[in-house]
Amino acid sequence: MSDMLSRIRQRSQRPTVERDRSLTGQDHPPQDAPQSKPTPPAPTATDLSAQVAALPQIAARRNIRLEVGLDEALLELCDHTGITIETFLEAAYLICDQYPEFQQALLTTAQQRLRRRKEAGKLRRLHSQLQKVSEYQ
Repeated sequence: MSDMLSRIRQRSQRPTVERDRSLTGQDHPPQDAPQSKPTPPAPTATDLSAQVAALPQIAARRNIRLEVGLDEALLELCDHTGITIETFLEAAYLICDQYPEFQQALLTTAQQRLRRRKEAGKLRRLHSQLQKVSEYQ
């Protein structure tokens, strides 16, 4: 029984870790703490402002609607590769911009899909209207 208690106590003891005191204003560790490597100076607000200004601006979120099968496939691809749908779309646009023949093929497919979506929308609207008319009779 005491052997089991000693194993539990050993597991529950946490290792001692030196604390990072750079954010608290205490630049020097206590006298009894082991000396560690000096940390590089923190970037100043002007340095950070310059870095932020150099970053690309991000547009507002867009709500996109995709076919269920394509949405699932795209999400699976993005999860597998560790990217987001937004970065995938950005990269796809950049590739289209670099390769006009690819862009033309993509636009042709997109125009065909748009025509099918519009037809599907008209059919859904007609179906909905017919259902409403049949409810009143």
